[in-house]
Amino acid sequence: MLSSGESAELERKVLAFYYPWYRTKDFSGKWEHWNQEGSNPDRIDSQGRREITAAHYPEAGVYDSTDPGTIRRHLLESERAGIDAWIVSWWGREYQLKPVPAILDTIAQTGSPIKVALYYEMVPGCNGYSCKNLKPGKRIQGVLDDLEFINRNYAGHPAFLKVENRPVIFIYERAMLQALGQWPEIIEQAREKENWFFSGDSALTMTPYLVGKGFDQIHFYNPVMELNFFSARLLPDSGFVHFAHSEGKSVALTVIPGYDERRIPSRTLKIHADRGSGQLYQTLWSKAIKAKPEWVLITSFNEWHEGSEIEPSLEFKDSYLDLTGQFAREFKH
Repeated sequence: MLSSGESAELERKVLAFYYPWYRTKDFSGKWEHWNQEGSNPDRIDSQGRREITAAHYPEAGVYDSTDPGTIRRHLLESERAGIDAWIVSWWGREYQLKPVPAILDTIAQTGSPIKVALYYEMVPGCNGYSCKNLKPGKRIQGVLDDLEFINRNYAGHPAFLKVENRPVIFIYERAMLQALGQWPEIIEQAREKENWFFSGDSALTMTPYLVGKGFDQIHFYNPVMELNFFSARLLPDSGFVHFAHSEGKSVALTVIPGYDERRIPSRTLKIHADRGSGQLYQTLWSKAIKAKPEWVLITSFNEWHEGSEIEPSLEFKDSYLDLTGQFAREFKH
């Protein structure tokens, strides 16, 4: 482990948050996620677009995340954009039985250089962010059981992302809060079986101190809340990096092309960060490069509900793949 004030020497990488939760009736026998919150993809408008819960519309049309053809297309698009790895959203052992193996198998079959890490989003048995329904011991054991499952089934795959042979796992804000106070013990016990590389979500650029003992890296998922109060140029990226390094941790800064949750009925705040013809993305990338983190994270490759995708859309075509490739080259060189 690193001592305080000693930061990790990591190869610069660009990673994108990747969502494998989309299902179509023709491939999986039912709609999932495209039909979130009451949308009916069986309805098709005069332009041939299905009714989906999304801010924009996929250029390739709606797709199934477990379809190898879809995965191959996404791998090629990611390679073109200079992305090194996907941070795949992971919600638990029961829910995620199909997508991750499909991704890993397709990478093996195609020889793609893209690697896979998981975004650990939910402590088993918890409801909401505070998880008052479970005692600490149950939370700890639930996470340990998940990590053992991930290690046994996925982490040994050649495409699983590793740092010095240590499998990488990202912990989302929700899971951080659900096991608040238990993460040092979880990490200590987990490392008795596997020397995991843990990256913890600080939630905001202004709260990196929330990622405590045992974590190797600090990241944050999305700066959109801060962008509603400050301009992109005022986000404290350099301070975030400095704090992480002073704590002996590496750091990953996140960039977004934009954000739009106004099509999601249950979202009461209707938060929106305008893309500004690519200006927001360019500003955040420029600031991130200047701050010199070890990794840059992209929110997201394909979170269509929240309008943060860089995957080609009817509205923006492949312009965000091109922008990503441009900045990824600059960052890594």
